[in-house]
Amino acid sequence: MCGGSSAVDADQEEVRQDAAITTDLRAVHMRESKIHKLLLLGSGESGKSTLFKQMRILHGAGYSKVDLEFFKPVLQSMIVSDIQQLIRAVSLKVVADAIQPPLIFTDEETAEMASISAWRFANFDLTPDRGAVIARMWKLPQIRAVFEHRRHFHLSDNAQFFFDKVEDIATPSWAPSVEDIVLSRVRSVGIVEEEFEMGDGATFRLVDVGGQRSERRKWIHSFSEVSAVLFVAAISEYDQKCWEDNVTPRITESLTLFSSICGATALARASVIVFLNKSDLFRDKLRKYPLQAHLPSYVGDGSYESASLFMKNLYLEAGQKAFDEIGTRRTMYFHFTTATDKNNVKTVFNDVKSIVLKAALQKVQLM
Repeated sequence: MCGGSSAVDADQEEVRQDAAITTDLRAVHMRESKIHKLLLLGSGESGKSTLFKQMRILHGAGYSKVDLEFFKPVLQSMIVSDIQQLIRAVSLKVVADAIQPPLIFTDEETAEMASISAWRFANFDLTPDRGAVIARMWKLPQIRAVFEHRRHFHLSDNAQFFFDKVEDIATPSWAPSVEDIVLSRVRSVGIVEEEFEMGDGATFRLVDVGGQRSERRKWIHSFSEVSAVLFVAAISEYDQKCWEDNVTPRITESLTLFSSICGATALARASVIVFLNKSDLFRDKLRKYPLQAHLPSYVGDGSYESASLFMKNLYLEAGQKAFDEIGTRRTMYFHFTTATDKNNVKTVFNDVKSIVLKAALQKVQLM
């Protein structure tokens, strides 16, 4: 009898546990159904990770002192990488041909350039002495001349900001600020998520996936239950080549990627919001490097207003063509953005919130 009672008790306990698990799963499902998933996509160096960092600061967990300390060696490595890129660019034919009179360095300057080029990142420490070497190199007129032609090689957008204070950064007591983190350039690897609330009881999950070609195979796992695709395109890079091969125009890479995303059937119900990013740099570059020289189909007057409308239409046409191919009709939303400008990002994401909530309401009404 005792054995039978024990068996009944065990069965009842199993039923109770199953019921508890079912209740928990329902609660999780209910919570997940109220979260609006935003997929942040774009090609390498488009600025999407900067947007992600801004949203984390504005609406997410922000950055703790531990986070800031973690970024210190990352920032120091970025600075070293950038100064090495500048030194390598001295030997680029396209750069040398553009600079007159030809660049001439003293023996001492040449020796310091060789020393910097030999630095390796394994267990690297940016000491005050090394910081002083970088600062001296950065002050050279010849290096500044090479910097002016940075569109021909790969350099962080905010390299000058960090070069200007490299001696401070190299001191042991220095700690990064939130601004330093926002302006830093670190290639996205893998998938990073952040949940945040923006009022009205709306919860968003922003998913940032690596933009480099090698990372894109991981994207497909993030395509389920997406409320909106936020595609980031750096319109200032119309005259630059891709980091991966230094051959493919970045604008071509971005448009091709955008077309493939708009043509993905797994995303056919998601809103498509395009951030035409780095609009501040785009405005500055137009004065030096005419858009028509790199995109011959442009026939405007060269003004920012004309050129920005042309860039918008490139993505609009590419998206519409992809929609037609899979038989879907959707509205695309466009915003000109400067990801390093917190106020601009705040305004734009308020618009994103309205678009996503409106689309969600329409889907409910159609059910």
